Amino acid sequence: MKYAWSLFVLFLSAQLMGQPYLNETSQWKQYFRYSEYPPGFAFIEDIWIKLDGDTTIEGTTYFKVLKTGFDTTDQINTGGTDTYGTIFEYLDPIREGDKSIFAFNRKTQKEYLLYDFSAAVGDTLMSGKCKRDSVLSIDTVYLGDVPRRQFHLPTPYPVEISTLVEGIGSTFGFYIHACNIIPNPVVYLQCFCQDGSCIKFKGNYDCSSLLVANQEINENAFSILPNPFIDEIEIHFPDAFQHAVSIVIVNLLGAVVFEEQRSSPNAIERIALPDLPAAMYVVSIRHQYGITSQKMMKL
Repeated sequence: MKYAWSLFVLFLSAQLMGQPYLNETSQWKQYFRYSEYPPGFAFIEDIWIKLDGDTTIEGTTYFKVLKTGFDTTDQINTGGTDTYGTIFEYLDPIREGDKSIFAFNRKTQKEYLLYDFSAAVGDTLMSGKCKRDSVLSIDTVYLGDVPRRQFHLPTPYPVEISTLVEGIGSTFGFYIHACNIIPNPVVYLQCFCQDGSCIKFKGNYDCSSLLVANQEINENAFSILPNPFIDEIEIHFPDAFQHAVSIVIVNLLGAVVFEEQRSSPNAIERIALPDLPAAMYVVSIRHQYGITSQKMMKL
């Protein structure tokens, strides 16, 4: 009986260790700021990263990784903010290994190790040329009721700069290595959400909005028509949608040709665009749940 119980415990432990880190609900919310050039301005990326289905490369299945968001600039001296482009791009696809995450470099057509979560205290993490990348201690954070190990690194600062979190990546942001040296440009992970639970890492961002976005708001919830249009477009919002939105229209060169804020949009918002030249545009609706974008043709 004791032998049978030992086998059961061993089997259960193997099952728990073999559980996948990621799935189709995995989302990262990140912030990027570069303020050295030009003087007086800061370049900002406010981005969301999510898994967007599968792709097969050389017989191996990877998650496709979609990055969406907005490019903005802060006018440091005046306090103004300009939005000048939307972000919609696919990053290197990823897959899980044994206590690790691999990515496939689309330029070199080679797979590389993105994160290794098998380190012990005293081990050195993969971090490029960082000198503060040895594991000082390991503790546990919880994504809902799921434990994830957190690898802490030595730091000379009063507060910790970056950690590596099992199955999530660096708190500097996904695709970035953990290192306790202040980065330039400034970049950090604000939230990670999965299966209805979130971990908040930094900033004032409300992580729960990612859950609402995943459960209630999707690209099909908004409609922008007609397409093509002549002088006016209509944006149809979901029922009971009562959140502030930013409506931005950019041309294919990335220049903003229209921008307007609506604190509580009507069910149908009409945007008059009689002076726009005939061309293709991207209409983006930014809200606390994310960004919805659609290409529109003006005749």
